[in-house]
Amino acid sequence: MATKSGNFWLRYRTVAVIRSKMKKPSHPAVKRTGRILPSGVIELEEAGFVEGPFTYESTLEKWLVDHFDQLNLDAALIGSQVKFQKGKKADLLAVLRDGRLCLVENKRDCAPREALAQLLDYAMELNELLPAELDEICRSSHARHQTVKEIYAGHFKQACPAPAPATPLLVLVADSFEEDEENLALFLNQKHGFHIRLIRFEAEGFGKEKEVKFATVVDEIDQVRPVGDVKPNTFVVRVEEQYRYSWEGMRAEN
Repeated sequence: MATKSGNFWLRYRTVAVIRSKMKKPSHPAVKRTGRILPSGVIELEEAGFVEGPFTYESTLEKWLVDHFDQLNLDAALIGSQVKFQKGKKADLLAVLRDGRLCLVENKRDCAPREALAQLLDYAMELNELLPAELDEICRSSHARHQTVKEIYAGHFKQACPAPAPATPLLVLVADSFEEDEENLALFLNQKHGFHIRLIRFEAEGFGKEKEVKFATVVDEIDQVRPVGDVKPNTFVVRVEEQYRYSWEGMRAEN
């Protein structure tokens, strides 16, 4: 939709959200994208009807910054909205206990397949950085303007391993994932040596009453499901990760 007032144009980009049953509290929200076209058009993003406490991805990102340990990554947070030399910005950057870097991309809703492509772009950027360039990025992103080794030593109370492993951990946090996206992450991990982890969150409540739980959907050590002939009396089971799901229940359904 576009409206004209004198020489000023205002364009809305609408994300339609239709749900037959709304089980969680919801409310409409509008967010300015900050993109101003050469013609003077200012784009606004209408978030539609938003379920749960995270109105925008920036809301989720802020919560993750404040509760980073709940991702169970065993990592020290370097910063958020980390800007690389080519202008791209990663949601979160951290350093793991083993010295690897960790990139975290968060999506408020179901993560699109393009989100994995974003993470791969960021990993390529990290791979091209010289140590001095990486330290400069960390100084500009960290609250205390520290280097990677200084952040590591301050958090883990020991010296950073040297040399640090080259392959970063790529983490995608989202409300849900499509099955082909899970399969792609599994394929990249097993066949091409990537370290990708998909983490699903469930959030309830608002404000101080907000409760968020995390469940790992795909881990970097997971294996692609077997194909072809399977040995007799072998059960191959794939289920959505649950907090409670009995083996007897899985056998009954399969």
